[in-house]
Parts: sequence; C-alpha cells; structure tokens
Amino acid sequence: MIYIISPFENDFESRGTRNLSLYKKLVETGESVKFITSNFSHQNKKKVNNDNFSKDINYKIIDVTPYHSNLSLKRFITHIDFSIKLYLYLYKVIRDGDKIIVSSIPPEMIFVLSFLKKKKHIEITLDVRDIWPDALPLGGLKKKLFRYYCNIFYSQCNKRVDNITYVADSFKSKWVDRYCPSLKGFFLPLGYDESRWYNPKNRKVGDKLKLVYIGYLQSQFPLTEVILAVNNMLDVEFHIIGDGENKRKYKEISSDNIIYHGNQSLEKSAELVTSCDVGILPIGGNAQMPNKLFDYLGASLPILSIGDTDSSKFVCENNIGWISDFNTVEIKKVISIVKNSIEDKVINIEKIRAKYSKEALYDKFIDVLKD
Repeated sequence: MIYIISPFENDFESRGTRNLSLYKKLVETGESVKFITSNFSHQNKKKVNNDNFSKDINYKIIDVTPYHSNLSLKRFITHIDFSIKLYLYLYKVIRDGDKIIVSSIPPEMIFVLSFLKKKKHIEITLDVRDIWPDALPLGGLKKKLFRYYCNIFYSQCNKRVDNITYVADSFKSKWVDRYCPSLKGFFLPLGYDESRWYNPKNRKVGDKLKLVYIGYLQSQFPLTEVILAVNNMLDVEFHIIGDGENKRKYKEISSDNIIYHGNQSLEKSAELVTSCDVGILPIGGNAQMPNKLFDYLGASLPILSIGDTDSSKFVCENNIGWISDFNTVEIKKVISIVKNSIEDKVINIEKIRAKYSKEALYDKFIDVLKD
C-alpha cells in the first residue's frame, strides 16, 4: 500500500493538484493507494463536509480543528492535531513494506512519521515543495522561534527519509542540504495538468493587453508594484484570480482596469487564464517555481517574472517571457514593450511546454517509488 499524505490538498480545494495527479498515476499502474487528507479548507478557512469529497478517491479524511489566519497559533494547533491523528491512524493500519509520500510542510507530519518508522519497516519519500522556516514572512523574535520550532521537527529527517524530491533547484542547497545532507534527491517540478489546460492556437493580442495573476493574494506573491504600474493604462487590463488576506489592500489602490475575479473552480480559472496574454509571476518570498508558473506554461502564456528567483532564471534560459525587479517604473516599462514580442515568446513556450506536464514529469516519481 502507498499512502499519500496531503492535509490541505484534495479534490475539494481549487489549489495545487500534485498529490492528486500522483494518486491517479499510481492507481493507473495497479498500485493500491490511500489518500490521507483533512476536512479543513486552507483556502476558504472553513471545515468541509465529508460528502463533498470525491467518491472516486480512496480517502482517509481526518477531522481537525480550524484556523482563520495563516500566521496564527491556531494554525500550528491544527498541524499538530492532524499529525497526532495521522500517527494514530497509520500505526493501526500500516504494514511492513508500505510506502509513504509526504510533503515537507507542515513539519509536524514528518516528525511523527519518523517515530512511526522506528516501529515499522516502511519507506518514506519526502516531497520538498516549500521551505520552512524560510518561507513564512516573519521577523525578529518570531522568526528565531519559528526556526527553532522547525529545526526540532525536521531533526529526524536525515535518519528516517529514504527518498527526497524538490520542486525548485535552489531548494537543494537551501533545504535539502541543510536537513537531509546524506540524500542526493532529485529535481521534480510541479508541472501542469494536461487535462486542465488546453493549448490555444493562433492566439492574437487584442486592442487591450490582458495581464493575469492566479493564486492566493498573500505577501509571498506581492502585487502592489504591478497594480501601481498598470493603473489607468487605457490599453491594459490586469485580471486577478484568487482571494486572500491582501485583497482589500489591493482593491483600495486599484483603478478600473484592475479586474478581480475571486476564487474560481479549476475549470473556470483555466478558462480565464487562457483568455489572457501574459502571466504575471511576482515572487517576494522564498517560493521559487510555484504552481502558477506551470499554470502559465499550460496556458501557453508568456511570463513576466518579477524578483530574483529560479522562475526568473527559467524564464530567461528558455526565452519565454520577461523579467523585472519590484520597481513600478521598470515594470511599467517592460509592460509597454511586451506586445511586440509575445508571438516569439509563445513559439519558445511551444518548444518546451510538453515536457513540463505532470503526465510527463511524474513518470520519474513512479519509477523511484517502484525501485
């Protein structure tokens, strides 16, 4: 049996689908798979009725206490609650030879799984998709305490983890070498879903250049400079798909050409993104190659990558967009010239697009699990 542990990613959430894609691929290859998740929606900050989960997925749904803010004590209580219940469940059902796939966040999960491995002959694959403690926007004493907290929970990783994957090149030096130095690991980007994204042919830019951002409106992906750059530009629309803690602040500084669509279903958000011309990717935190990068690839959208990140390097190396600093004047200057080169960027996207689908990428993951 293979257990995929994914407390806040499931078919109900219109967020990342990496674990769901892995689940489906494993089932297609004849594996027995259990998908362990929670009944709490991180995106909507509320509990989900079990009846809302797909009956086509072999779920174990763990009831957890809710939280209302990403930066709150209650969030860590939820993580601990889930992890303790996860341990108690797995201790009863897991058998020698079973395999576990688990994300590196929240860190409490890998901590309890390390203790489980002391008692059971199991294999653990750790998927490094975000790097705590670096990723959370904390400073001063809170940052020191959170780093200490994470170091405690990650202390057993190097001894207990068998395989490790990471979604951005820089995560190798920033996280893997720090917590799992004995493991080489391998680079496995998030990728896009072929079933979700269709590849429009002969896309033409209209009278108005349509920019789009998709994702949670949080400080790790700051939009302030982009909004100020395009405010009142008569030949530009900026479409924002998603919700979050910064939405009200952004609306207060937005002119009429900034259009907010809120949270949308996976299908509707794909339709909206594909109808636009350029994907906006501002990264101000420690995210490097997030889901939205591959959403834009899936939609064959050239990318304006803002910030010094793995995504900006990827955009430059493949000549599939433009880069900028978080400078309103520079962003405005780049946006003013993109129309003339969109077609060339799309041609370059077509050269690399296919190899970054989840269907193409995750075969490697399956091979590692079956070795």
